[in-house]
Amino acid sequence: MEFMQTNFPDTKIVMVFDLVKIGFIQYPYLGSLMIDTPQNSEVYNALIKKYGNPYSKEKENNKALWIMDYV
Repeated sequence: MEFMQTNFPDTKIVMVFDLVKIGFIQYPYLGSLMIDTPQNSEVYNALIKKYGNPYSKEKENNKALWIMDYV
């Protein structure tokens, strides 16, 4: 969140409801966020650089970046 607020303050971020077993919801569980940005935008490319490419089988860290198309 801090990364987005600092670098892309005008990008819409929405908390998303997660269906997670209660045993997983413990500090520092943050849930999921929806970041409203098109693919290949400046925001998208910054997230790929920070968290890794979601289309790659290799994961660069323990964060997950998932891409979901919507209209």
